[in-house]
Amino acid sequence: LAEPYRKMGLDDVTAKIYGMIKNIDDNVGLLLAHLKARGIERETIVVFMTDNGPQQKRFNSGLRGLKGTTYEGGIRVPLLMRWPGKIAPGTVVDRLGAHIDIAPTLLEAVGVRTTSKMDGRSLWPLLTDPKAASTWSDRTMFLQWHRGDAPVAFENSAVLTQRYKLVNGKELYDLESDPAEAKDLAAQEAGMVRQLRASYEAWFQDVSSTRGYEPPRIVFDGKSPVLLTRQDWRGPKAAWTPAAVGHWEVKVEAAGPYRVSLLFAPSDRPRVLTATWLGERPIPAGQWRLEVDDVKLPLGSARFEANVGGAGLTYVWFRTRL
Repeated sequence: LAEPYRKMGLDDVTAKIYGMIKNIDDNVGLLLAHLKARGIERETIVVFMTDNGPQQKRFNSGLRGLKGTTYEGGIRVPLLMRWPGKIAPGTVVDRLGAHIDIAPTLLEAVGVRTTSKMDGRSLWPLLTDPKAASTWSDRTMFLQWHRGDAPVAFENSAVLTQRYKLVNGKELYDLESDPAEAKDLAAQEAGMVRQLRASYEAWFQDVSSTRGYEPPRIVFDGKSPVLLTRQDWRGPKAAWTPAAVGHWEVKVEAAGPYRVSLLFAPSDRPRVLTATWLGERPIPAGQWRLEVDDVKLPLGSARFEANVGGAGLTYVWFRTRL
């Protein structure tokens, strides 16, 4: 799948990414053909979205920033919905929306009423009525990306309305005329900066007021396998970089025994793996995986830490005997 893109002169990483996109295209086609063959395409809503932002520099539709930033190149993604007979082909919606809108949109689409308060807003009228956009009221949305244990106000944040966007509490862009975020208007639109900062501060206080930022603990119940990845790391050094380290907040409800699989980057030199409950274990040069059987865990809440040669692991998998 990647080879045609290599022949176009693209580097190997980008060629593989486009090969994966080709794979997705092919499989979406198979899915749609399957729905049609079964005679259920007119009864089925298909929703297609992508992950946010590329990690490497490549085509990004002229948008600024990559994954991990709150510029448009890091957060703006397509949302495609298909429901033959309900959504007209070629319908384009340019109103501001986000992931929190998916649930209320689908609920309204299938006629389910709910009395629960939801953060999102149904986009169904925009998908089915071409005139709805002209009377659609503006909204303010808040986005923040961080890798630490708790967010810091305005750090890697964005406040969006249909027209304006405030980045990190200090940069202001007019997305209608400048979707590439090339011209910072903060100095000449000080009043809008103050307005959006005030709305962000109210939002930040609201979402911080009830539960705090303590993570839900990962539970070892003795029934389901537990996969610990860097995505759930805690700690000030938690990141995706090779040398990063973090820990997992866990709760052991069943002692085991467990079979533990640990995956880490290989090295050309011998190292020592150090892990909670497992102690220290030698890792020969070139080894990238360690299996440990019959591990019994103490009950209760704990902090699980593991590193090899000072670097964090890729994943740790706990499985009980069936």
